[in-house]
Amino acid sequence: MPTRSGVGRPMTNRRMFVTMLIGAMLRRRSRALAAIGSSVVGAATLFCLAAICLAVPAQMSARCASSAPTSSWCP
Repeated sequence: MPTRSGVGRPMTNRRMFVTMLIGAMLRRRSRALAAIGSSVVGAATLFCLAAICLAVPAQMSARCASSAPTSSWCP
């Protein structure tokens, strides 16, 4: 029987099945980690955008309240 790279035990059907099964489990784990990482990045982006949407209007209203009434960009 042929062997893997010419060294080691011969590759039987059972050994090939176990090798493929372990490879599939490792790929599934890496895909799950990639999905979790993508979710974390998306949540962080959404949080930062929400913080900006809340902070900018508050800063603008504070700036307009403290500036002189002749300011050109404050209503």
